[in-house]
Amino acid sequence: MDKLPEPEMRFLRDLRSWTNFKGWKKSGGWETLGVAGARKPRGVMLSPEGHIVKLDLTANGLQGEIPLSIGNCKWLQELHLNTNKLSGPIPAQLCGLSKLSVLHLANNKLTGEIPHRLGGLTQLTSLYLGTNQLEGEIPATLGNLAELQELVLHSNRLEGAVPTSLGSCFALQRLVLGSNRLTSVPPTLSALQELQEINLSNMPTMRQEAPQCLGAMRALQKVWLQQSPFHGALPAAVGALPQLTHFGGEWCEFEGAVPKSFKASATIQHANLWRNRLLGRRGQRHAPRLAPLPPASGGGGGDWADQRDEDEQGSGGGGGGGAGGAKESEARAPTEALRTRLHRSPGAKAKLRKANARRSALRALSKERVAAPRPPPGPPPPGAFNGGFLNGRKLPVVRAPSGSASPAAPDWHRPVAAPAPLDNDDNPAFHRLMRLGESMRKLPPQPATQPQSSPEKQRGPDRAQAAMALLRRTSTLDEQPAGPSKLPSLR
Repeated sequence: MDKLPEPEMRFLRDLRSWTNFKGWKKSGGWETLGVAGARKPRGVMLSPEGHIVKLDLTANGLQGEIPLSIGNCKWLQELHLNTNKLSGPIPAQLCGLSKLSVLHLANNKLTGEIPHRLGGLTQLTSLYLGTNQLEGEIPATLGNLAELQELVLHSNRLEGAVPTSLGSCFALQRLVLGSNRLTSVPPTLSALQELQEINLSNMPTMRQEAPQCLGAMRALQKVWLQQSPFHGALPAAVGALPQLTHFGGEWCEFEGAVPKSFKASATIQHANLWRNRLLGRRGQRHAPRLAPLPPASGGGGGDWADQRDEDEQGSGGGGGGGAGGAKESEARAPTEALRTRLHRSPGAKAKLRKANARRSALRALSKERVAAPRPPPGPPPPGAFNGGFLNGRKLPVVRAPSGSASPAAPDWHRPVAAPAPLDNDDNPAFHRLMRLGESMRKLPPQPATQPQSSPEKQRGPDRAQAAMALLRRTSTLDEQPAGPSKLPSLR
């Protein structure tokens, strides 16, 4: 870092002071910036000549604005400041870095418009400005970026039409414009023969027919149009693309029938047409979720699709006797197979498979519990041990050999002897209670005219005292052996 030129060192100091250095998550080497012999700051890559060629501070907690002194880094090739909390506009000084190839400022809080001078960065290959608060229109000067391969502008507040000049970016492979307020897609995009993914989703202002230019992009693999009000017929040329694997078209306004090219495609892995105005079997409106089907055995990939169309015509004409019924039954099998595949995604199939396995395991466990032998009633016979049960499992049976003692049973199965009955004839406490009850019976009843002030007095502490006095007079009986003949009769 001792060889770093002063203009570039000034930019690093400004970056540290402008972006709340105390809140950085990783700041190794930045605290000793400019100190002789200090280590290189984290995220800074230098060229052999001692110039900054790459700066990567992704997800590092940066706050504030991008310093204007960034224009001093004339040798900068890659700038990664994404996933931070940067605010303010994109500095115009950034557009003077002619060697810049990767500009990644996504997932921040940048405001303002996209600078038109970005079109002068002729070596730019990746431009990421998504998930910000940028406004205005997409600059037409971006069409001058002949080396541009990735253009990501989603989740902003961009307005207007997609510029026709983007059709000149022949090296473009990924175009993500969703979640904006764009209004139309130009047909000049059909010249993007290297484009592999296009995202035009979640734009309620996109009120036009489905772009026919998509069918001309032969390298297209992923198309995302969901939640954008594209109307009209679904382009049949899109389903015939040789490398198409994903098509998201749910919550649009497509009309008519699903093209045969979508049904007969052997490359589509996921296609969602939920919530549209497409016509299904017997003229009913439905929203199929298309999934790839292997070619029909014995015929071409589109045989069953032709059978389904004939079935629709036959059912719409009111029936044709026995021949019409046979024809409908022949076309019903592939149609039912298609319907099953349409509404079951690979994730749903895996969940269903796990649920069936769990249900089978529970059913087998319940059968095993029902069929398990129950412990025999009563204690085991002498000389043998029936094994007993522990946690629902039967223990092994042990039989005592002849002439030997029976093996000891485990504690959990050994029968407990019943308690011996109590002998009340030799229990002095029992006789004392019996005499107390008999004494209570012999007390004279209280006169009814005696006033009673409370229920406690009515129950009578005098009766209890009299009973205890009577018991004390007869307590000499406890010293003598109590027998049945000396107990007072209760009758």
